[in-house]
Amino acid sequence: SAWSLDSIALTCDEFVEVMEDIRVRELLRDLDVEMYNAAALFDTFDGDESGTVTIPEMVQAIMRLRGEVRKNDLIASLVAVRSLGRRFDELMLCLPSNSAARMEMLERPRTT
Repeated sequence: SAWSLDSIALTCDEFVEVMEDIRVRELLRDLDVEMYNAAALFDTFDGDESGTVTIPEMVQAIMRLRGEVRKNDLIASLVAVRSLGRRFDELMLCLPSNSAARMEMLERPRTT
């Protein structure tokens, strides 16, 4: 059977092993990507949350991780977190109204 780069999928352990290889680290450094903790970045590379990383997912993640963090990247992250908070609040409103924990969470001031 034929294989292609798209058919390669690395588990977390395989991903860490590949990313810890000195040749891969040097290649990533040449691409302006610093890989401090491969296991912690697995979720970043696993874009579809399948539990594996494919070559296309790896390319996309490397493109996102290249270079220095820019101010607009941080602002985009902050906006996404705020949006997630609003959606969480909306979800909480759907829970039974007699939930003391729900009321406590809704009354708590936001920190973001």
